[in-house]
Amino acid sequence: MITTATGLPFVPLRESDELGAAARSVKGAKWWTQVGSRVYHSPEAPSRLSTNINDYYYAMGSEGALTDELMRQRVGGEGRVHIFHLPKSRGGPSMLQTSLRGRTRRSSLSDFKRLPMGVDIKTQFPEYTGESNYSNPLSSAGQHVEVAAVAEVTKESFSEYLTKLVALTTRSYNSKKGTSEAVSLLKSEFEAMGMTVCTQGSGIMNVVGFVPGTSTGNVVVGAHYDSRPFSGAAPGAEDNGSGTAALLAMARAFMKTKVKPEKNVYFVAFGGEEPGLLGSTEFAGSISENNGQEIPAECRQAHSLEPDSTTAIIMDEIGWVSPSMKDRTVNLEAYDWTKDLMEHLVHSCHDHNGDSLKVVHNNAPFGSDHMCFLDRNMAAVLTINGDDEAYPNYHQSSDTIENVDMQYASEIAKMNMGALIRVAGVHSHSTGSSLSGHHHHDHTHSLMDTGP
Repeated sequence: MITTATGLPFVPLRESDELGAAARSVKGAKWWTQVGSRVYHSPEAPSRLSTNINDYYYAMGSEGALTDELMRQRVGGEGRVHIFHLPKSRGGPSMLQTSLRGRTRRSSLSDFKRLPMGVDIKTQFPEYTGESNYSNPLSSAGQHVEVAAVAEVTKESFSEYLTKLVALTTRSYNSKKGTSEAVSLLKSEFEAMGMTVCTQGSGIMNVVGFVPGTSTGNVVVGAHYDSRPFSGAAPGAEDNGSGTAALLAMARAFMKTKVKPEKNVYFVAFGGEEPGLLGSTEFAGSISENNGQEIPAECRQAHSLEPDSTTAIIMDEIGWVSPSMKDRTVNLEAYDWTKDLMEHLVHSCHDHNGDSLKVVHNNAPFGSDHMCFLDRNMAAVLTINGDDEAYPNYHQSSDTIENVDMQYASEIAKMNMGALIRVAGVHSHSTGSSLSGHHHHDHTHSLMDTGP
């Protein structure tokens, strides 16, 4: 547990305690907030710490993300939740927040949020069950297409692709040979499926499989293919061979089922995530800043790629089942304003996996390729292990295929596949008519109109 020389006072929470009861018993306490098993409360004067709750912020993230400056400002927390003393008189959180963007999973923090009064800040992500009045936006015929496509995403197809990926000695950004071999493998696999294939970038190379839509709008399915450590053997089976194998399995199922989407669909293997979200920054930035003009012409429609009609489903670390968790769990990580996309994901999971996966939601996102879309106001959800922080082989040569649960990963891929088809929509092959139901609408666009 991280400690600082001088921190916020707290009292341990007993199971019988009402939230705040213990803190209210502390003489002079003006406010209190629970984090995990602790109830923090206002400090007594005199103290180096402010008694004003508005001078305190919290963020979600790994201990490894805490710089020396952040450590000096950290005054409490538990697990992934950290409380910081950032009084306005010293500039507040703004001077620290900018340095946290563009960093990867265990070197990042979520956005700073003001410490709330009298709230239980969860150190474990809460379960996400979805709305009871949700209905699949596809017509009956469209739903048949969805079922057929999801059925083609199997444990065997996932395992086949993961085996090919980890057979490369390394896919590290630092290895020109490893990157070249990875790009060559990805291109050949996409081409074998019969889709249009493009690369974006030079040193950092994104590999794009493109399926044109019959209307406007875009859906991105993304995963970074590069691995760590930066030198030596880097099989990167869990991080992020698992996400990339799922990307390929979904792409093959999509093409094998001959899905004709209403929206353009981009299957993107991002390069350079590990040195700082480089590939996803380039791809998302090309949509946000110049309407996709940096994406090769053969991989975009004649009309421009508009940010407010783009949705992204991102996969990172989806293959390791934590032994410390009671249930096999997948985390949907995104801001709450992406709710429509999360609803498609959770209900797809229920429909295609039954109760084999528990779905949780972290609404304080950080540290992976989804941030490049979210930071540009494009709806994006990261699907990731429920307990990714605990993976013991992170960024090590021991991140081997034996650590990956093929069934678990394929179930996450099935969830994402169902959501992809619901968001992209389906057109009939014979008549060209829409197989989306009459109640279907562009959920993401309505979200984007209101903003985060």
